Amino acid sequence: MPYTKRDLIEHLAGRLAEAGDAARFRALCALVESIYHLRFREDLETWKSRYAALDPDRGEHLIPGISPAVDHGSEKSALEGLRKVLVAANYREIDEQRIQEASKNGRVRSLSQDTRL
Repeated sequence: MPYTKRDLIEHLAGRLAEAGDAARFRALCALVESIYHLRFREDLETWKSRYAALDPDRGEHLIPGISPAVDHGSEKSALEGLRKVLVAANYREIDEQRIQEASKNGRVRSLSQDTRL
């Protein structure tokens, strides 16, 4: 979509006859945005707690004197949580067939997985 959220809100608010109506519309949009933001944040925090139990580097990042909360989530629940977060962020899953088609057409670039710390 070639329009920003702000552009759409201003366009719609500009179509309202009364200045007070436009201000109330902007306030309503801000409330709706806040609700979506909080829901997304909650999903993100849930995923992070599920992943924490699986994080191979977790021991390196513990705060001294605070014992970590143990989430007994499984790898499956962590992946489901990640999928939910990514879908909410407008990512789409690409199936193997589409990857193969893109690879044949030269539209897939190999990624280096080397990490230097």
